[in-house]
Amino acid sequence: EDGTLLWNHTITPSWLNEARFSVTRWHWNEVASNPQEPFGLPQDQVDNFGSVSPLQAIGPPGPSIFNQTTYNIRDTSSAVIKAHSIKFGTDIYREQDNDNLAYAARPQYFFNNIWDLANDAPYKEVGNFDPTTGQPTSATKYIRSAIWAFFIQDDWKVKPNLTLNLGLRWEYFEPVHEKYGNISNAVLGNDADPLLGVSLKVGGNLYKPDYGNFAPQFGFAWTPGTSQKF
Repeated sequence: EDGTLLWNHTITPSWLNEARFSVTRWHWNEVASNPQEPFGLPQDQVDNFGSVSPLQAIGPPGPSIFNQTTYNIRDTSSAVIKAHSIKFGTDIYREQDNDNLAYAARPQYFFNNIWDLANDAPYKEVGNFDPTTGQPTSATKYIRSAIWAFFIQDDWKVKPNLTLNLGLRWEYFEPVHEKYGNISNAVLGNDADPLLGVSLKVGGNLYKPDYGNFAPQFGFAWTPGTSQKF
């Protein structure tokens, strides 16, 4: 699913502005699309299944529910001022990822062999549980991220046979974060032994922001007295 709005506006005979807003969305819900699938049954892993290779899975794979929406705002202006052809504008992306790992609410059991499976004697259980109640729960995340970009470009006709192409672009990649702080990240310790004093940071950004992403541009077109350009 997607939609786009465009607005081209001639401000003056030598100044044109183009504005654009678009939305793109794709999603799925495997619980709703597979109503007959026995997703409520746990999945079993058997290490040794006779002559069959180990780690055999018994039971259907788990479902997921995912929604991704991307918003884009882009505005570009083009102007001609004497010997300068100038273009400048902004480009902004914002992405929303709503991820519901419904299968994480189902416990997964591990058995040494087929006999332990028959006797319902697992040696390990893995699942996603609410730490306050101990009840199985899905791992639902509302991940957010964005990209901000601004640029300016000038094609300067210095002489009839020489044109300079000058430009600068700045981009900011907003750190990935979760809307309600349901995200964690390992923080390493000192430089000598990063694993010594490692801690777990809950919520906030996954990494530190970087505001120094500048990209300069330089080029030229020159005709040295012939029709061939270099």
